[in-house]
Amino acid sequence: MPYSSFNFTTEVLNLSYVSGYNHGDIVIRLSIQFAVSGKPYNVLIYKDGVLVNTTSKLTTTSVSTFDIYYLFTLDNLEWEGNYTFKIESNEIVTFSNSKLLVQFYEAITGLVYQTNYNQTVSQTTVSTISVKSYMPEIKIEDFFSGILKMFNLTCYSTDGINYTIDTIENYYATGNIIDLTKYVNTDSINLNRVKTYKKINFLYEKSESLVNIGFLSNNGIDYGNLLYSTDNDGEEYSIKLPFEDLNFNNLKDKLQVGYALKTDLQKYIPKPIILYDYNPTALTSLTSTTFYFSNALSGNGTAHTSYKAFGQELLTDGITYSLNFPEQQSTLTNEVVVNSLYQTYYSNYISNIFNYRARLIKVSAILPISVLTSLKLNNRVIIRDKRYIINSFTTDLTTGEASFELLTDLRTL
Repeated sequence: MPYSSFNFTTEVLNLSYVSGYNHGDIVIRLSIQFAVSGKPYNVLIYKDGVLVNTTSKLTTTSVSTFDIYYLFTLDNLEWEGNYTFKIESNEIVTFSNSKLLVQFYEAITGLVYQTNYNQTVSQTTVSTISVKSYMPEIKIEDFFSGILKMFNLTCYSTDGINYTIDTIENYYATGNIIDLTKYVNTDSINLNRVKTYKKINFLYEKSESLVNIGFLSNNGIDYGNLLYSTDNDGEEYSIKLPFEDLNFNNLKDKLQVGYALKTDLQKYIPKPIILYDYNPTALTSLTSTTFYFSNALSGNGTAHTSYKAFGQELLTDGITYSLNFPEQQSTLTNEVVVNSLYQTYYSNYISNIFNYRARLIKVSAILPISVLTSLKLNNRVIIRDKRYIINSFTTDLTTGEASFELLTDLRTL
């Protein structure tokens, strides 16, 4: 019986079929002992990085042995892969004498083969922050709708159970283009100009931070907001987020902080703040700066020359994106970030709506069942060589009649 050490933190269990063995069932069994009793914990199993099973238990000071996974191999090899294991708990717990036992029950002969992996060194779960304890005071529906508005997202379902979230542009790009010209009742076409707006506003919640107040005083507009006035008559088009856009301050050499302090230097609880992890795959290095963290009242503490930078910017595939609506100078890199929320998620959408050639038409058609039953809101419709997106439509399955409200699609998709 093979015997080797196995570290649950760093090692991987590879399971693969060995030629000459009959197919059967595999059972993975865990033995483990904790320093304290009665604490809830979970054993998580991942296959090739994907969570496949969770077992919930209470800690015991004596060795506890139980099955954590069954693999019914049958005649396929879908069970083959790399398996990793994690212990998680709400409280920090220490465990030892952990043994992983893998048993293979051969179906035809009934023989049992097993391998032990033993880890005698004590290990301790790592302390993590409870997100629930730090969530801001905001309704879930307000938070979710705020995210949809922030990135100009659409959320839809085809079965009422599973939902898809996508950007508006991707949503339209994945829809089919359908020529309905031959089905249209030409006498029913009603052509109108698209509704105009005198102002277009993209707004965050008002911030009380002394840095944000200073930005407003110097620039005449709140940090992160975008305001645009037109010569048109009409109402205002406004997107307002339920979040606060905290203006960070660069101390030195890409070391930035955000101040939840009022102008009188009194602390305050900000409204919910959405932040990017500037570089998700690495730390942000400081080329000539060392900063120190200390929990003591004396001494310098621990020196650092890199850290996880959070703020308005995200660097991915060499391109920087911003959570501000306008093009704005980065507080982290001091460079102007052109890929703003407006430019990335709204410009194409807004340009199409407010293009001087845009038209809103209402039209009716008699559609065959094959078209009627497959029609979706992200389909783009062609009528007389002009392309439209669907604002709304109603259908009558018994007669095949459909009524559309269409907006000229001037995108270059």
